[in-house]
Amino acid sequence: MRVTSLAGTSAGSAMAASLLQGNHKDVVEYFRSVTLRNPANFHARKLLIGSRPFPHEKMFRRAIATYIDWRNFVRSKIKIVVNALQVPEDIYSSTWKRARLVMRIMSAYRREMKTVSTGRYRPYLIEESTASKLQEVTFRNADFSSVERVEDIILASSSVPPMVRFQKFDGSYFLDGGITRNLAIDLLEDVDVAVGIHYDIWSRLQYERGQGFKRSEIEVSAKEGRRPRRVFLCPDKWLPIETWDYANPKGVTLAYEEGLRAGERLLPILKRMT
Repeated sequence: MRVTSLAGTSAGSAMAASLLQGNHKDVVEYFRSVTLRNPANFHARKLLIGSRPFPHEKMFRRAIATYIDWRNFVRSKIKIVVNALQVPEDIYSSTWKRARLVMRIMSAYRREMKTVSTGRYRPYLIEESTASKLQEVTFRNADFSSVERVEDIILASSSVPPMVRFQKFDGSYFLDGGITRNLAIDLLEDVDVAVGIHYDIWSRLQYERGQGFKRSEIEVSAKEGRRPRRVFLCPDKWLPIETWDYANPKGVTLAYEEGLRAGERLLPILKRMT
């Protein structure tokens, strides 16, 4: 069983990169250690000295700079793809318009989560992204051409203001690719079996556009004649940490351990499929 392609969006882009590097254990240990030293997800006192009150971007960027070697993207035979959303020039040229865009995206997210909680789904985020003319951009191995470019791309894919600011490079601003594609398996190239890993039901609802599916920890979707065959992996219980909780070292460890157990349960299924 051989991994030939990795795709990731948002924080999943960093995990995909660390899997390509083969040092995901080091990355998890890094986050455990820095969250141990970080007492809160919002530092109000920093506002008094004109600094950013959110620690997320600095911690995220340092992890990328320390553990992700851009040369491995060029050397590796594994194909990697990361997506982000490019902001139109008429929006990114105005601070006010960028702020309005963030507010509209947040409003769409709240409405979408409200419908999901009732067992329904409506793609408010996709609708808002279309109305705002956000354009999906995909980055592949050759795009990771320097240390700075690796940071640019992964943070662009993970840009959720105010925790992680709009990322700007090559004259454009970018937002989190997960706004419209939080489960990026359709970006995988030349694979026979695609594994979609997600941690909540919303990601799967967004991927299926609200269509029916089995809600189970491991689901194999192998419709006749369909390639690639798809396997979906989702925790069978709530994870002990929230998405933007960077002050919970115990939660980091427990979530990683739960992921390992889920992966072990998945392996026999993948071996049968390959």
